[in-house]
Amino acid sequence: MNLNLDAFIEALYEDMDGKVTSVALNSSTLDIQLEYDDLLVPRGQRSVTIRCADPKEIEVKPDFIGSLNFVQEHPLLWNHSGPQAQLFFSSAPSSPAEVFYLAHKVLEAEFAGWRKPSDYLNGKPEVFCSHLSGGYGLLARGPLRPMTALANALGSLVATNLVPSHNAETSLSVLTLESQFVVCRSVEVLSNDG
Repeated sequence: MNLNLDAFIEALYEDMDGKVTSVALNSSTLDIQLEYDDLLVPRGQRSVTIRCADPKEIEVKPDFIGSLNFVQEHPLLWNHSGPQAQLFFSSAPSSPAEVFYLAHKVLEAEFAGWRKPSDYLNGKPEVFCSHLSGGYGLLARGPLRPMTALANALGSLVATNLVPSHNAETSLSVLTLESQFVVCRSVEVLSNDG
């Protein structure tokens, strides 16, 4: 039996001790088994399968969860939709390490902790700093919004040039389970309680 996703999300709150008990990837779906407390049923627990259609990114494992959400706007979706850009630099900063740490701080804030800055910066710390000392090259690439914030933050430390690259167009959404997530096309909730 299918359950209304919005109603299910609203009903699942912290006191229900939700927990992911298993995760299974099939040919075009991801099935997440979720158990939660329900004092209205005789054994006190219910079980559902959250089925994610056409998953593109998966960061889910068995664990307790206190919140569940399904949205069409989220920092996790920026890689999949909207304008993308590359950020180049054309001067050698006096302190490459300062640029590196500020870049990490800006990207961490822009992605609200959902993505690692290293996914966007051009190289590991030692390579990145050596690259900066050379005076020109690619600094970072990714979604336009965080690249713009990065260019603005680094403006006083290094000369930058923001170059739009392409526009990613998809109709994906993200299911968040506490700090875990699935980027997919759609989600349905199926009751396992007969």
